[in-house]
Amino acid sequence: MIVGDGDVRLTAATVDSCQVSMRGDLEYTARIMLGRGGYRVSLARKISLLFGTAVLLTIAVTLVFPQLQMTALNEQVLLLQAKRIATSAYQLVNLRRADWEGVSEELARVWPVLARRTGLPPTPPHLVPVSNALEGGFRAEAVARLQTHPQQRYYWRLQRNGTVFRFAMAVRGLPADPHPDALRGIIDVRLPAVSTASTWNIVVTVLAGASGAVLAILVFYIVTQRLVLSPVHALRRVAEKVTTGDLNVRADISSRDEFGELADAFNDMLAHLEAAQEEQRRINRSLDVRLEELARTNVALFESNRLKTEFLANVTHELRTPLISIIGFAELLRDAWQSPQVDPQRMARFADNILTSARSLLEIINDLLDLAKVEAGRMELHLTEFPLATLCRDLADFVRPLAAKRNQTLNVSLDDPLPTCRSDAGKIKQILYNLLSNAIKFTPTGGTVTLEARAESQERVVLHVRDTGPGIPPEDQETIFEKFKQLDASKTREHEGTGLGLAITRELVRMLGGRITLHSVVGAGSTFTVTLPIDLSDRTASDPAPSPERHDAQKASVQGHPNPRPDAAAPDPLDSPYGG
Repeated sequence: MIVGDGDVRLTAATVDSCQVSMRGDLEYTARIMLGRGGYRVSLARKISLLFGTAVLLTIAVTLVFPQLQMTALNEQVLLLQAKRIATSAYQLVNLRRADWEGVSEELARVWPVLARRTGLPPTPPHLVPVSNALEGGFRAEAVARLQTHPQQRYYWRLQRNGTVFRFAMAVRGLPADPHPDALRGIIDVRLPAVSTASTWNIVVTVLAGASGAVLAILVFYIVTQRLVLSPVHALRRVAEKVTTGDLNVRADISSRDEFGELADAFNDMLAHLEAAQEEQRRINRSLDVRLEELARTNVALFESNRLKTEFLANVTHELRTPLISIIGFAELLRDAWQSPQVDPQRMARFADNILTSARSLLEIINDLLDLAKVEAGRMELHLTEFPLATLCRDLADFVRPLAAKRNQTLNVSLDDPLPTCRSDAGKIKQILYNLLSNAIKFTPTGGTVTLEARAESQERVVLHVRDTGPGIPPEDQETIFEKFKQLDASKTREHEGTGLGLAITRELVRMLGGRITLHSVVGAGSTFTVTLPIDLSDRTASDPAPSPERHDAQKASVQGHPNPRPDAAAPDPLDSPYGG
């Protein structure tokens, strides 16, 4: 800036103040938009705000400083032109004359010629003596300034918002005068500060800058939206869906830059999370299945333990009864033998009672051993050829005395002819004996028990054991085939037995490749049906069976002793109740 130009200094200060004010307003706006109280500002707004602010500040600085420079340069041009005009006027006329009005008229006459010749403005400057410049305004300011600063020759400033340039040149005395520095007057020059073309240039420059700023912001917004904010929005949408539990969503960003790599990493993370979640579900399902199986196993174990406990309580009674009978009659037999008078009939009766109790005990032990072998998988099949009709008649003759004791009728109905079977005859005898003994045991006095056998086809035979007993309720018809199950499990039940007969029978039927079914009506009796293959030679004998010693003992018992069990000694108290 030119020293002494107060208006120019004021203009620069005004521009600086405007810049500071604009920067403060932008900072205040940014604080409001960004917020300090938890107000959330999106990334797009932040980028747009920061970039817009940067563009505006850049354009403002770019336009303001050149404008200030142009203003200063224009002021220099005006100053030089004003100096030239004032100097030309000073040289053209003799201002040392006392008659300044005459000098002014002379200047007005000769100035047009000088202006055409030198290119100066056509309007001549004003010659103002000191006496006429004390009325205020620019001339008074110039006179006061030049009088107080004798060494200063010029004074100027811009007026009317910088549109008029005022210039004053001091006219002083000659060196030979008594007061050579005394101010006699001033040459007042008035020039327009800005031409129309300069104003239009400023307007065009401002408009161009504003257009450039708007275009830059628009281009930056589009580029930012497509290259930066669009991928960010896509990732944000994916993240929002993931927070709701949707792991199937994926980020669709195909750009080959950091956002594409971030999207790929995000998708890989989601794939790993989905796989881990699916694996967790699979493990949970497996654990649920295992827990359910464990619960069922625990329930089965608890039930099995309860049944075995009840069975042991009952079988203890069954074992103790024949043992007490054997011991008691053995003591009586010993005492009778040592008495002076020996009664052979009495001793024979004691011996028969001991034998009956021993056979009862053997029957119980046989059932327990058979069950143990079945559960251990050690039973074996001994295949032989035998006539089924003969086996059924012999077995009916075995159990007929038991039915006669209870005044029951035992009927046998056989097809003629029945085929010759190839199977395990001992196990078929045991199956039929268990069914017939149960039927006789639970049929009331005067009832009827029937054994039927017929050929169902060339491959199978069907055996029926019917009785006129009390029948079995439907809810108990499956229970009686389970191990350790008895319909009456109390120690005071009417019929003796271990409760294993039907369970062993079902296992034996399965070993022989057959099936056993039950049809019963409460109050009308029961019918057990056994279906067996005629020829079992093609079946692999992999199931356990009695040992050879046991088999020989059973065989001898069936052939040589009139007891009701075909493969072992049988007690007079028949086998267990329904369910054993």
